Amino acid sequence: MTWGALSFIDSVGNTASWREHVTLYAKQNPRALNCAFVEAPLSCNRSDLSFTVDTTDEYLYTRDLAERFATIDFDVKNLIQVADEAIVSVNA
Repeated sequence: MTWGALSFIDSVGNTASWREHVTLYAKQNPRALNCAFVEAPLSCNRSDLSFTVDTTDEYLYTRDLAERFATIDFDVKNLIQVADEAIVSVNA
């Protein structure tokens, strides 16, 4: 999402849900931003994973994941792999 799109949503996002979930406006008004949403490939469709930051624990988790990308390329498949490895190390 571009800075212009975020700025536009900021100017028209007048509901609590649009303010909290920034992309919700775009999803509910795709023509306002001339956007499309792409379905994730089945190999990347992982509803069990979340990368939101609403709590201190979520911040620490996502910070840990981000630090791992200092040595590997960032893409969705690598993000899933790193998240899975983090889960395994926590459960070990």
